[in-house]
Amino acid sequence: MKKVEIEVNDADYPMLKSLLDNLKYIKSVKEIDPVDEVTLLSEASLAEDWDSEEDDRYDEIYNAKAVKN
Repeated sequence: MKKVEIEVNDADYPMLKSLLDNLKYIKSVKEIDPVDEVTLLSEASLAEDWDSEEDDRYDEIYNAKAVKN
């Protein structure tokens, strides 16, 4: 199965949805909320903070405790 992302203007969406609903080989139509630019721009910065050395040390402690239990 393939998934395809299509971007249309808000005004054209009802016409596209109607067209897709009438095609028997379309399994489902799902509307996805767009991701805003600020979220996309902050993604790399958040990943950098998340994968910090401090997190690695915490993971070692957490995993050591998990092994003991």
